[in-house]
Amino acid sequence: MSDNKLRCALIYRIEGGGKPVCVAKYDHAGQYETHGGADSSLYGGRDKSYAEAVAGVIQNDPPTGLAQAGQIGGFKVVQSDVHQVIYGADMDGLSCAVITGTQYQSRVAIQMLQELYKEFSGKYGKEAKTAAENALSKKAKTV
Repeated sequence: MSDNKLRCALIYRIEGGGKPVCVAKYDHAGQYETHGGADSSLYGGRDKSYAEAVAGVIQNDPPTGLAQAGQIGGFKVVQSDVHQVIYGADMDGLSCAVITGTQYQSRVAIQMLQELYKEFSGKYGKEAKTAAENALSKKAKTV
């Protein structure tokens, strides 16, 4: 199953020792599936642990090459047969990641991560430094 769908966006704080803690997440695919938009699981049956899986990817291969304060960089793309994880981080250890289908353009995802970082760090940057796991996640309102 290869597709061009955005599945979720996640924000992590990378702590000392390189351990990522998910402080915020938006699970677009979960909402898509629970509202009858899909016949099968987009995460291949691993819907419940996607944040842990991405944390493992970030911990195993942390973003590098961060040059400027206040910007996200060091982007990495890790692909599997079903999806890809695209992520980067700033110099303070705030990391943004997305899970997409394998046909989703990585340059588009990186641009989205840059915009997400700018918005999130402007609103919640200080809180993210000390927030508990998932403390900055909010339920989305139905449209």
